[in-house]
Amino acid sequence: MTRERKGMSQTAVAEALSLPRQSIIRIEAGSRGLDVLELVQLAELYDLPVTELLGKQLGEPQPSELVRLSRYLTRRDYERLLSLARSMHRSRNPPK
Repeated sequence: MTRERKGMSQTAVAEALSLPRQSIIRIEAGSRGLDVLELVQLAELYDLPVTELLGKQLGEPQPSELVRLSRYLTRRDYERLLSLARSMHRSRNPPK
């Protein structure tokens, strides 16, 4: 689990995302999804690209703990998230 690899407690993640600890427990258990803002905040907290948290590297599916969580996103939020991830990818990897 990414949180544990980063040496963070559920309480620390909850505080960083301004969520109750119970929400982090439910997110990790897969019984609660993330909204786009929470997903972006989590990516920043873990210092990972959003696409990595979703288990995708722009079209290349990969296993991830948050792939299953992405099914809780609305279609609109998923499209926004994809757009944001692509924009972030382009800004970090400009064309040569």
